[in-house]
Amino acid sequence: MTAVVAPKTVGPETAVLRVLTASRDWVSGKTIADATGLSRRDIRGIVHRLVVRGGSGIVTKLGSGGGYKVAADDAEIDACRRQLQALADSIQQKANAYQRRLNAAAAHKTNQLQLEL
Repeated sequence: MTAVVAPKTVGPETAVLRVLTASRDWVSGKTIADATGLSRRDIRGIVHRLVVRGGSGIVTKLGSGGGYKVAADDAEIDACRRQLQALADSIQQKANAYQRRLNAAAAHKTNQLQLEL
């Protein structure tokens, strides 16, 4: 069982980092939440800020058995980057499909208006 790291006695970023640095394995969001008292949403935001603003070596793994950990090396960081890039590409494809549908609907409305004139 992970010891509780109360974010009231240390900052939330420090609390999350303490939990992550105590393990070499993947740590679930639930485990971090239980140890810190932070919500899983707060944890996602904290990890995001630590990585984006601070260049932290925290990596994430989606799905079953995933979670967060401090990367052991650049290969783990690159694996995380590839996973996130694939997810971003998939999201972009979906956004493009929605845009095509909206464009087709707008073109149809324009054609309808022209026919009415």
